[in-house]
This record gives sequence, structure tokens and C-alpha cells, in this order.
Amino acid sequence: TLGGSLTDTLKHTLTVTVSRIVQTGSAPKEVRSNRDRLLMDKAVEGRMDARIGILNGGKFYAFANGYHTEPVMGALEEVETALGLRPVAANLAKTRGAYKLFNVVLRFKHPAWDEVNGLEYRNVSARSKSEANKIARDRAYDDG
Repeated sequence: TLGGSLTDTLKHTLTVTVSRIVQTGSAPKEVRSNRDRLLMDKAVEGRMDARIGILNGGKFYAFANGYHTEPVMGALEEVETALGLRPVAANLAKTRGAYKLFNVVLRFKHPAWDEVNGLEYRNVSARSKSEANKIARDRAYDDG
């Protein structure tokens, strides 16, 4: 969670910068980096909502439920959805993927002489790689 002082700093920076852009129509002189200039240019041209900010790591943030709550952070699409700027995707039940064939190689920490290159299980039918790994481990356990 963000500390109170960091949240206040983000809130103040966002408010001051956006208000200057709205008043003057251009980015303030303090904006030095290219990333900040691009963000400010987007805000000036009206392509991005003024309530959205960007962090140094490239993630976007906004205080969707007010400044007293934690900010919403993530991709631009996620933040815009939280602010109600994009329609919420239909709440579809997550359909399970189709079965695929995986070749799984199990390697051991202390292998026997004949297991140095690992044990290979070919054509493991599973929906995901993690499921294929689990099936291969179960087969290896059954094999001894």
C-alpha cells in the first residue's frame, strides 16, 4: 500500500500539473523527461483523461474512488475501465482452453547416472503448460 505522504505527493503533482495544462494549454517547464512530455501532450490534446497519471515504471494510475482510497494501477485500459471511460467487458464465464500436446522434460536436483539429461514425457495432453507439468510429475511418481 502507498504511504500517506506518497499518496499526497501523487495527488498534489497530478492536480497541479493537470490544472496548469488546462489553464495554459501546454506542459509546464518542470516537465523534463520525454515520457512526461508525451503524457502531457496527450493530456493537452484531450486524448487522455486528466485524472490519469503515469508512474516511472510505465504503469498508469488514477484515484477512481477518491483520494481517501488506494489508487487503481495498471495498464491504461484497466485504469480507464475503472474510471468508467471504457465499457466494461462482458462478464463471460472463463472458458477452458482446448487440449494441446506438450513435450515435458523433468530434471532432478541430484539425478541418477541415467537421468542426467532428465526424463522426457512426450505428447502429454493438457490445457496449459502448468497442467502438463503436473501430469508429467504424476506419471514420473507412478513410474517410480
